[in-house]
Amino acid sequence: MAIAVVFLFSSVLQAQWVRTSFSAGGNNVTSLAVRGGKIFAGTLGSYVYVSGDSGATWTQVSAGLADTNVYAVAANGTKVYAGTDSGLYVTTNDGVLWASAGIYGDGVLSICLENDTIVAGSDSGYVYFSTNSGETWTRSFPGMASNFPHVSGGVAVYNGVVYAGGENLGLYSTADLGAHWTFLNDPNQAIHSFIDYAGSIMALDLGGVIIYSNGAWSQEMNAGITATSDNVLFLAGPVVFIGTGSGVFLTVDGAISWTDVTAGMPPLANVNAFALIGTYLIAGGNYFSGPANDDSSSIWRTNIKQYLTGVNEKTGAAPGAFLLGKNYPNPFSDATTISYSLSAPAPVTISVYTVTGEKVATLVSGTMDVGQHSVLFNANGLKNGVYYYRLTAGKYSQTASVIVAH
Repeated sequence: MAIAVVFLFSSVLQAQWVRTSFSAGGNNVTSLAVRGGKIFAGTLGSYVYVSGDSGATWTQVSAGLADTNVYAVAANGTKVYAGTDSGLYVTTNDGVLWASAGIYGDGVLSICLENDTIVAGSDSGYVYFSTNSGETWTRSFPGMASNFPHVSGGVAVYNGVVYAGGENLGLYSTADLGAHWTFLNDPNQAIHSFIDYAGSIMALDLGGVIIYSNGAWSQEMNAGITATSDNVLFLAGPVVFIGTGSGVFLTVDGAISWTDVTAGMPPLANVNAFALIGTYLIAGGNYFSGPANDDSSSIWRTNIKQYLTGVNEKTGAAPGAFLLGKNYPNPFSDATTISYSLSAPAPVTISVYTVTGEKVATLVSGTMDVGQHSVLFNANGLKNGVYYYRLTAGKYSQTASVIVAH
């Protein structure tokens, strides 16, 4: 996983989602993937669709697929993969024709591609591995067979370590392609989705958002989320999005707080998947409409730049306001220096938080003059792990992450 990511942001706007022309009746959109300038959408009951114009229009591509239910799509190089009830399929011509990719008779619910390595999570609880682009496969079972696990929460490769999550499974990791698995002790043993986030793992389980750092899980971090069901996490630059049964929420401060950004979607929008192509953020799912609450598939899109305002893309600075610099060193064992600059006098607060949102230090509190400033953050007494520090100056705020490694 990444050592550290610095997040710079200002304030969130209510960007407007626009429904595209996509229509597959009542068949839910399960997954999205991007290859080159094309987006692929997997559906339940209606195969795969492709768009070549950033999601504005869609065409079904089903030739060679034996199943209408497609639970996962993933793209890498010239290939696109689709996980179905009967196994894994691949296309090398953008869906003109699909062929079996070597997994038969087991529903493939999640796919991860890392160079020539393919990892696939299945309905039976097995995780499949190929290190030669699908020519040969091995499989391994990370959980207990009596639990009836499903690897539906995703598979991923971070720094050579494979992670697998799902229902009745929790989250497992393996560094040797399934020869040995380590249970990461999710208390609910039900992972819906997870991402690599600033060197930690942010996940969705039955209780909502949790973060795994330094060998332990945080408490639920759901402040601002009003949805009753959380489906999928998606990282787009400094922003984490959650697709839920009631639209979309985002965080820019490490899950300390969440903002509803569902504007433009219907009230009962159920979002299962995201993809990013150019400046468009694409969301797929379904919603209930009409007097009979008919189920209708849908794909929406929005310009992701609308979610951030006043951010200089090269430096992360809020023009005319302030800049939070990278701390150095990072990771650090004893102390690190945090630098920031102000173009006008302002009341400034810099506070440090754990991944669970607990404040552990206030480094600055008071009115500061124009110019460059720095403050020392001493980690004595703090456990190893990821921490977040937030600079607030007037109406602006920025957050960055650090790693303490004694």
